[in-house]
Amino acid sequence: DLRAVVKKNKQGTIKKRSTGWFSSEEYKVEYVTPAHIITQKGSQQDDKNQHLKYDITLPAIKQFLEENRKWFKLEDGAWKFDESRTEKKEPFPLEKELDVLMEDNLRIIDYDDEFTEGDGGL
Repeated sequence: DLRAVVKKNKQGTIKKRSTGWFSSEEYKVEYVTPAHIITQKGSQQDDKNQHLKYDITLPAIKQFLEENRKWFKLEDGAWKFDESRTEKKEPFPLEKELDVLMEDNLRIIDYDDEFTEGDGGL
């Protein structure tokens, strides 16, 4: 889950990466436009029945990936944080899938449902 990797490696976190036996370098995690996929910090009013602050669009997810490829890698199909921060020119497979899905103008939404119980069931 890409969002879980972003949440675990928060914007502004200072990390250390080993560069040899007795050396390391510090770097700061700085995503470009993390609000494209992390929506809980939106400006809308909190509601106990609503998790997302606003819809997540597929173009927003794609733009986030394009601008932040160096922070991620895929290992056996799972998203991982890339501590090497290697620039990647090739798109991730998800980016290609998003191109196809965007043709249908799909959105990931959350809604306020006053009839839900604690865990979202009816």
